[in-house]
Amino acid sequence: MATYSYPADFKGTLWRIFDGDVYVSYAGKDNNNGSPQRPVATLKQAISIATAGQKIVVGTGLYNENVDGLNKNCTLIADGTVEMYGTVIGGTAFTKLGPSGVVSGFKITDYDGFTNDVMLRFEDCFLLNGDIKGDANTLLRCVLKNGDILATVTSFYNCK
Repeated sequence: MATYSYPADFKGTLWRIFDGDVYVSYAGKDNNNGSPQRPVATLKQAISIATAGQKIVVGTGLYNENVDGLNKNCTLIADGTVEMYGTVIGGTAFTKLGPSGVVSGFKITDYDGFTNDVMLRFEDCFLLNGDIKGDANTLLRCVLKNGDILATVTSFYNCK
């Protein structure tokens, strides 16, 4: 897979984006194609256009969504400060990510992190006022504050 050719005025990202990755930006539009130059605006739209196992790079911003991963086993990576705030009591940030699904670098407040799910890895995330109710193989460098783990997690590494 070839790397994407960035325009001269492109500000860049923290992650390397390859052709075929889906990019999300608060300044995007959901009728865009998800490229770095034409990002989609919502995680929901990124999941809907992603193929199984695809990487979704989420740009800095606030995303108030309940994300159904459609069991696509995608990797969602925060590129900068990505925050999700719950808008519904008892809401969940992520569901049905799939057994190879990964969420990395998100700050999640007033949501459960993920539920009714089995996923591979939840990493570098900060979860405030919410629980983890779905099974995960690994929690890596996560902080949970005012919440509980109410599911099976096989491995914990550097979590608080």
